[in-house]
Amino acid sequence: MALHFEVTNTGPFPYLGNDNAVALTVALVSGDPMVLYLNQTSYEDPITYLSLALDHTYKEHDSPAGWEVISGFAYDPIRRIVGCSNMTSNMHQVMAFDPITEQAVADLDLTIDDDIPPYAEGIGTNGLFFIRGGGSRVELRTMTGVKLGQKDYPGRNISGASAAGIGWLLADKSADEIVILDPFGNERGTVPAPGAPGGLDAVAFDYVVNHEYMPQVIPPSDGSAPGDASIPWNPAPWIQRHRIYVANSVDHTIYAGYIYET
Repeated sequence: MALHFEVTNTGPFPYLGNDNAVALTVALVSGDPMVLYLNQTSYEDPITYLSLALDHTYKEHDSPAGWEVISGFAYDPIRRIVGCSNMTSNMHQVMAFDPITEQAVADLDLTIDDDIPPYAEGIGTNGLFFIRGGGSRVELRTMTGVKLGQKDYPGRNISGASAAGIGWLLADKSADEIVILDPFGNERGTVPAPGAPGGLDAVAFDYVVNHEYMPQVIPPSDGSAPGDASIPWNPAPWIQRHRIYVANSVDHTIYAGYIYET
């Protein structure tokens, strides 16, 4: 079995930062699905809300005050808030903000048992548990911050993470591949990531859209090409229709697509 990534849509980074950490997730905002993007800058980092087709910006706002070192996004589909992993001054904390009010609404201090080396660059949640990843290590916690376990993946360089329909996804920047994990953290497979080598900085699985009602290529936001969801996707998606977003900080491009098998 070989897995591949089929690109369906692309869009440029909304703005350029220092690329130390790029955050990406798909969230429901006032009932509308949007792609949230952040790239660290030397000032308060803007959070940009993009269309699924990556061709339109809905809004932008600064990260909540005091949280200028965000390194990863994770949309909580139950509470409808966005959890954030952090670097440097907030490296042992997880903050969450409300994408509607744009304000911080939660803060977990994990100092007592945080063992991510050196920073948590990836975070993912399904609303019941969340993972944080950095270096070659991933930890699993309850939504209140209780650590349930951690696992090392020797040789990995984790730069992003996401909950997924089949478990979890990791972005391995050194190997330029997306790592697929089952719910217990066991590797199910790997997929070469799209984009320039060495630039894989974030991965986000879209679990807020029902892709059975989506065409293979996401229609433009201006409605000029609505698409037809009844046409089979070709190549056929692995397991079922799904969409994954990838941020590459070398070619400064966000890729949307899905996994298929040969």
